Amino acid sequence: MNKKALMIALDVILYAIGFPILLIIAIVYSLPYFETNLYGLTAATPIILVVLAWLATGVSELAIRLVAKKKMDAGAYPDKKKALRSQGIRMIIAIFCCLTIFTCFLDIVLPPLLNTATQGTILYEDILLDDESQNEAQQDLFKTFVTWNVENGNLNKKTLSEMESFYAAQGQNEAYINQMKTFFINASKDYRSNDSSLSGWERYGFNAEGGFAETCKDKIINSYLSEAMNNEEIQTVLKKCFNTIDAAYQTFDPLTIELALENLDYLFNYNHDWLNDLMLVIYGDENGEANKDTPGDLTTGDYLYMWCIVDLLGEVPSDPMVEDNMSLLEPMWKLYTDKNGVKTTHNEARGVLDYMSMAWMDSITLLGIVSVTKMRLWFYFFSAIIMVAGLVRYFIVRPSYYGVSLCGCTACGNGDSTDGNGEEAVFEENFAENASDDKKAKKAKKSNKKNAETVETEQNTEAVESEKTEETAQNEVTETSETSLENPQE
Repeated sequence: MNKKALMIALDVILYAIGFPILLIIAIVYSLPYFETNLYGLTAATPIILVVLAWLATGVSELAIRLVAKKKMDAGAYPDKKKALRSQGIRMIIAIFCCLTIFTCFLDIVLPPLLNTATQGTILYEDILLDDESQNEAQQDLFKTFVTWNVENGNLNKKTLSEMESFYAAQGQNEAYINQMKTFFINASKDYRSNDSSLSGWERYGFNAEGGFAETCKDKIINSYLSEAMNNEEIQTVLKKCFNTIDAAYQTFDPLTIELALENLDYLFNYNHDWLNDLMLVIYGDENGEANKDTPGDLTTGDYLYMWCIVDLLGEVPSDPMVEDNMSLLEPMWKLYTDKNGVKTTHNEARGVLDYMSMAWMDSITLLGIVSVTKMRLWFYFFSAIIMVAGLVRYFIVRPSYYGVSLCGCTACGNGDSTDGNGEEAVFEENFAENASDDKKAKKAKKSNKKNAETVETEQNTEAVESEKTEETAQNEVTETSETSLENPQE
């Protein structure tokens, strides 16, 4: 096989073991996030980063080669070894910057971005340890959110559409279908406002055996889940649900909420200032506005709710202090009474998860960046692989098919440039011409320098002789004057 063809093939193989394989790994890691339809474009973050790094490295290599060729043509690199060595060093630096430094930059940027996206409820360190569990947790939260909001009627477009098809198939007229829609909507509002412990699906015969709920409910939920965040109705309901609980959360002291999660005894027994927050009741609307104690001038509608601290926590804490003081707390909190008569939070009836979960849900399209956390390790790993491959390519393979040994031995190249290959011959010819021109320039420079030294020497000699002649003449004049003074009569 032709030697240069073999070297080119090896060059291609060394290049292929880098970015192409890294891109395949990025695609594999991104697939589970794409399949959820939750994260939007951020699910493709690993792929985008690999492509950007690949393009940056490729453009850098092209620029370095063009600059090296331009300098070589101008005679800046008369030595072929120096040209290839300089090109190789620049490429290794470019690879290091495009991969290693870029990944370090991600480690600096991602933590504050994740903190902002989740209101500080997800730590970057937790994602690094187990990003798959976080992905599964997000899917479970989303499934719960959709199920609750189909149940309470917040998500109702598909429900009402299926209702038309279901009753039309039974031969019911339009007036009957519209009446059933109205019953469902009103019953759902009663359920959300705690005026009824039964949802719209459980009243007016919807839950009869073989009825609408049994036939269509699971189908509707699965349809919403399959579309996920691609569904505009889900996006709208999610934003309004988050705004109303976020308005209440911003009014509370966050430290009170943290302490309530950890130890209610401290609030009850040792700090009565925070106990006031524990008793606080806040109204929040769909626009994120809040008022204490009364709705005031807040936007009325399906998302104007009263919130207490246990609603933000998502559950009534199992704490002796709460149980002992329930007679005092319950009238303030106005807890929800479920179908079993149990006092609980309003979250499920309103379709609103606890605040931490809602913060995740509100920024769920940004949380696809968690897929980058595992890829960052591959970035570090492949940065080393690609740099080693680059060293081999630029210091062994490419010099070899140009017939150059950078290390001065015969193993890397035989120095033979007369194998009939046109490109190699041109390469050699360019170097030969550059070397010849450089030698001529050096000789001319040396000759000019020598001539200049000769002229300077001659000038110095003439100056010395002139000084001697003047000195001799001066001496003769002096002697004549002295003789005249000694013999005045003569």
